[in-house]
Amino acid sequence: MKKVSLYFISATFLSGLLTAQNVNFVEAGGSPINAGTSSLRGFASGDLNGDGKKDFVIGNSYANTLSIFLGNGAGQFSHANGSPLASGSDLIVANGTGNDVSLFFGQTDGSFVEAPGSPIATGQYAYQTAIADFNSDGQQDISVTNGLDDEVMFFLGSGTGSFTNADNSPIAVGTNPQPICTDDFDGDGKPDVLVGHFLSQDVIVLLNKNPVGISDPTKSGNLNAFPNPAKDGVRINVQNFQQGMVMIVFDAVGKEVDRVSVSSADFLYPGKNLAKGIYVFGIYFNNIELGSGKIIFE
Repeated sequence: MKKVSLYFISATFLSGLLTAQNVNFVEAGGSPINAGTSSLRGFASGDLNGDGKKDFVIGNSYANTLSIFLGNGAGQFSHANGSPLASGSDLIVANGTGNDVSLFFGQTDGSFVEAPGSPIATGQYAYQTAIADFNSDGQQDISVTNGLDDEVMFFLGSGTGSFTNADNSPIAVGTNPQPICTDDFDGDGKPDVLVGHFLSQDVIVLLNKNPVGISDPTKSGNLNAFPNPAKDGVRINVQNFQQGMVMIVFDAVGKEVDRVSVSSADFLYPGKNLAKGIYVFGIYFNNIELGSGKIIFE
């Protein structure tokens, strides 16, 4: 089983001088929206039904349900079919006193189906989750704060909707961790974690020290990428090489930006037409993905 390695430091925030400027907001048509049934808590937004328009979901904590609203692209929203949805989560829901998280797969009509193996057991009082590829294998993982255990757990994704606890998870943090978010806070191209403590009223930053690139013996297309980050091209090493393999490169929003034939088990990918940034690459044979990872071009 793979593991997540993070280093943590205390966060210090310095107040600065702000120049006062006006902001201008107008309430959207149809607002306010009758959003839930009981004690609204926790928002998430995104294109939930794949129509290119922003939608949102909100948790109803006392009713143990999720209300899902589909957007029309003009700032107006309507209830999705089957909403509110019982929770128990492509949605991840931290179930608080249930001591678990639920995973729901999104359907094209905006409805959701609970994934096999859901809910996933956590520690005491799963408060909030954050999603990112923490071990750089090209798959989305889950981090969750366990508020009563003073820890953060990391579940590594398989890419098929199943998750396993990382070897060194959970990681101890401060007293009563609740809010959590993820972003690249130190500029190395890897997702770090920010955790807030309800009782001690402070924040810690967990810096991600996992290597970029993967070598996963569970995949038939075992591969590595180096150097990574790269400036003048990256060398890709593919085990179990077969003629006809293809490498496809995607940008940060999942758009295909390059496609090349894999000429040998060890080849140089120049990436000459790629701007600086983070890319996901996959090795395919007969349209089946055999391995994937990340490349950072500087």
